[in-house]
Amino acid sequence: MTTTTTRPDLAAVSESATESQASPATPQEHRAGPIDGMTAEAIIDALPQLSTWPSPSTKRSRAKATQWRRGASRILDWLATYPGGGWQQRWLAAGTDTSTEWISTVTNGFGRIEPTRREVTTEGLSALLLKRVLTPSYGFLQNYRTSGLHRYAKREFGAELFEQVARAGHARGMIPSQLSTAENCLVKISFHTGRDPVDLTAEDLLAYHAWGKDSAGSVPAGLYAAWDLLRDVGVLAERLPLHRTLARGPLSPAAMVDRHIIQCRPVRDLLVRYLNERRPSLDYSSLASLASQLVGAFWADIERHHPGIDTIHLPAEVAEAWKHRVKVISREGKQLVSRENWQSVMATVRSFYLDIAEWALEDPSLAAWAVPSLVRRSDTGGFTKVKKKTQAKMHQRVRERLPRLPDLVEATEQHHADQQRLLAYAQAAPIGTSFTHAERQYRRISREQHRTRSLLHYRPTMVLAEDISTGEQFDVTRNEDDAFWAWAIIETLRHTGVRLEELLELTHLALVSYRLPDTGEIVPLLQILPSKGNEERLLLVGPELASVLATIITRLRGDNDSTEKAAVLLDHDRAILGVEPDAQSIAIPRRPGVQTAAGLAQIPFEVQRTKIKTRPVVPVPAPDKRGRSALSGVILASELAEPGSKIGHAGILLVTPPTPVAPAHPLLPQCAPVALY
Repeated sequence: MTTTTTRPDLAAVSESATESQASPATPQEHRAGPIDGMTAEAIIDALPQLSTWPSPSTKRSRAKATQWRRGASRILDWLATYPGGGWQQRWLAAGTDTSTEWISTVTNGFGRIEPTRREVTTEGLSALLLKRVLTPSYGFLQNYRTSGLHRYAKREFGAELFEQVARAGHARGMIPSQLSTAENCLVKISFHTGRDPVDLTAEDLLAYHAWGKDSAGSVPAGLYAAWDLLRDVGVLAERLPLHRTLARGPLSPAAMVDRHIIQCRPVRDLLVRYLNERRPSLDYSSLASLASQLVGAFWADIERHHPGIDTIHLPAEVAEAWKHRVKVISREGKQLVSRENWQSVMATVRSFYLDIAEWALEDPSLAAWAVPSLVRRSDTGGFTKVKKKTQAKMHQRVRERLPRLPDLVEATEQHHADQQRLLAYAQAAPIGTSFTHAERQYRRISREQHRTRSLLHYRPTMVLAEDISTGEQFDVTRNEDDAFWAWAIIETLRHTGVRLEELLELTHLALVSYRLPDTGEIVPLLQILPSKGNEERLLLVGPELASVLATIITRLRGDNDSTEKAAVLLDHDRAILGVEPDAQSIAIPRRPGVQTAAGLAQIPFEVQRTKIKTRPVVPVPAPDKRGRSALSGVILASELAEPGSKIGHAGILLVTPPTPVAPAHPLLPQCAPVALY
């Protein structure tokens, strides 16, 4: 059993995150600390209440405490020269929230030794931040580099929680740099929000993510790991990782229409109403295509060339001008190109007018919109012929690629075997030593020797190697993993003929057994969830497919006899497919984030592109809306040239095994010698 989960609306979170980093005005007043209205003297007297305040037991500690007081007083005295109803407003008015240059300004005039003077100021700033007198912006925290402040914050904001986070990180196999970056990420969010990590919410982390994407175009370092760690220790109740939470869910019909910025509100509401009426009978991709044609290619174009128009009863000259424009695609700064599906757009617009006229017979509120269609029947003539020609062209591409299927299968198998041997040699070689594979010299290297900026992507199980002759460095474990999943995807598609959407939804619960009533033999069946035809079906598992599925299950279970659950983004519904606790995903690789049909198809595509030395085999999209398999050449080409092969509807391949062979694996039942129908 599977369930779908849509992505929460992050528009409000993103908007608030952007506003919080704006000018020093009212949007940031809500971040004022709990003692924002106290006097400077009262704040200085309250600083020793910090759990990280230097102990008075030794002379050195007392000197450090004095230094903290001097630095905090110095900053507060400087901030007091700026207007504001509290310290946070003065902090913003002074411009301190956008840079760290003010530290030198405050430091000037105190003492003779520059490093000592600056240290007093930074120590005082640390005390004010730990006491939550000030709540800095993410921009300031990004520029203010200090490891000592983060160490103090971990003790001040909840030492017990950070101990739990550390244990959770070790349980996940994080290396120290990954764990430290995730903890520092939590510290920054706590400074900014004024809340301890135990009180953080999913919205706080999502706002930090939105700030990072908006200001730097990238996700803040350690945020994904911080999200997972807070889930592990029970702070966040979210059941989805951040990758899956951020996956864009389905847009509403109103959002689809508003993307095109329709000026006429009544027409905009009519288009939204029409899409809502059509929505129950369409999957998401079909609805999005309908909105693109009806709103983008039709009405948005009408408004662009005839501003101020407020009725769908268009004058003849306006209608004729649109009919000529729809045959080409015009983009600003680019040349005009012919629109291949212009007849489809015509048919969509004609259906829109006819549907409104028909619905108006039962709904008087639509009577004002029941007008003659601007697209006549003759305008859509030849549409069926064009569709058949397109389908024939796609089938011809499949036939052209069919002879290359053996090359693809052989290259995938050889590449997987080659990567397996390379990984075995690399694992056996100590770090720093050389080894030979396929007449090439390699050297195993440590992560410190790896020339990459992606240091946070390291895993304890990662094996790194360097090609001595070329100097190329690579992750041997990742390459072997890609090679395995390329082989698994191609073999599963080749023996089943399922679409990629159906492949993504396969779990180990899809493997069922059936006892033949006449012989009593048990045969394995593979349950395929409804896809394009909206019909569930069962495929008989042949010996070769049984071996492939057993290999996949064995790899996923590993030594723990359990399988990691994976997330799938269904393109036709734009919904996250999550598996139930008992359902183990089997036919998708374990990758961080959300799996999509396009991403899944990219793995074997990279293998065939780089490993087949002759003319590349280019996968062709299948002619359907729900599957959209980028490997239809593999799906349709399974053993087509061999005797006993059959092709079913939509390219489902049914193969009669030449000889009865039982799969030698305990995870799957014995397979009887029967044909697949």
